This record gives sequence, structure tokens and C-alpha cells, in this order.
Amino acid sequence: MLTERLLEVAKVGGEWVLYGLILISILSIAVTAERLYFFLRHSAKMEVLVPALMFKVTKGDLEGAEQVLKKDNSEEARMVLRVLEWRLDGRDALRRILDAVVLERRPILEKGTIFLGTVGNNAPFIGLFGTVLGVVEAFEQLGKGTSAEGAGSMDGVMSAISEALIATAVGILVAIPAVVAYNMLARRAQRVEENVERLCNILIANIERSVERGSREGEKK
Repeated sequence: MLTERLLEVAKVGGEWVLYGLILISILSIAVTAERLYFFLRHSAKMEVLVPALMFKVTKGDLEGAEQVLKKDNSEEARMVLRVLEWRLDGRDALRRILDAVVLERRPILEKGTIFLGTVGNNAPFIGLFGTVLGVVEAFEQLGKGTSAEGAGSMDGVMSAISEALIATAVGILVAIPAVVAYNMLARRAQRVEENVERLCNILIANIERSVERGSREGEKK
């Protein structure tokens, strides 16, 4: 009884697996497009931001550096600005705040990558599942065939198996772009964190230099 029900599922399951893979592919494309748009709009142009920031901090103008960051719409500027708010609390505090800010923003930077990674890892298996269902249906047709049908029945089985293999091919086709997108977006997120680290190192070094300079001037007086 249970076997018969499973066979009924197998008859319709292969086609629904293909529809599911197509839906997953559309979602993957949508997630990738949204993430690319996000990084396009909110990634810093380091060749512009670094010199502008250096110009301010080397003169000890931290308020000016803050204005430079506020005018920049990037994730890097937003995160560094959060760190800069704690500039009076010393190097160790700035480092701790930097770690906290990066951890806070990481889910936003990595949004969608878990989905793409899951699709990349599992789409081939979903396609294989559809192939198995198609093969089960093909052999059930073969079992119902009569000796009189002979070659015609076998031709139908081979045709059904070839159609079933399409599910595996589609699964692989869905997985490859998802894996490529996952790697690309993960690297983009990592680059943002590296840029934030670089900008914060510039700030911390110049803040410490300003403090030391002030101490030396105080001793001279």
C-alpha cells in the first residue's frame, strides 16, 4: 500500500522537482542582483576616501574627518564613523568598538550568502532526486509492459530515463551560478571589513600621534 502511494508520488514528483529548481534559480538571481546593487551603492571608493581622511587626521582635525565620513554613503564610512565616536577613550577601546561594529554589520554584509551557499550545495541533490523519481516511473512502466509490446516498451523506458536525467542537469545548472555568486559576494563582504580595518588603523595611528605630540608640547611648557 505504501509502495503504491510512493509510486504515485514518483509519477508527478519529477516534474515538480524541475519547477522547484526553476523557482530556486529565479530566487538566486534575485538575491544576487539585490546584493550586487547593495555593494555597488554602499562600497567605498578607497582611492578617494583614504586621501580625504588622511588630509584631515594628519592635521589633527578629527571633526573634519568626521564630516568626510558623514558625506560618504559607504558601509565603510558608516562603520568607521561609529568607531570614531569613541576616539577619546583610547586605543584599546577603539579596537573593541571596531570588533563590535564589524560583528554588528556582518549579517547585513553577508545577507543572502547563506541562501546562495545552500543552493550551491543542494541543487544538484534536488536534481538527482528528480532523476531518481523519473527512473522509478520509467521502470514501473517497463514492469507493466507486455512481451508483445517488447521493443516499444523499452523505447519508452529509455525516453523516460533520458527525460529524468534532465533534472540532474538542471540542478547542476542552478548550482554553478549560485556558487559563483556566493564566492563573489563573500569576497565583497570581506573586502568591506578589510577596508574598515585599514581606515581605523589610519585613525588610531594619527590619534595616538596627536596625543603624543600634545604630551611633548605640554612637557616643554
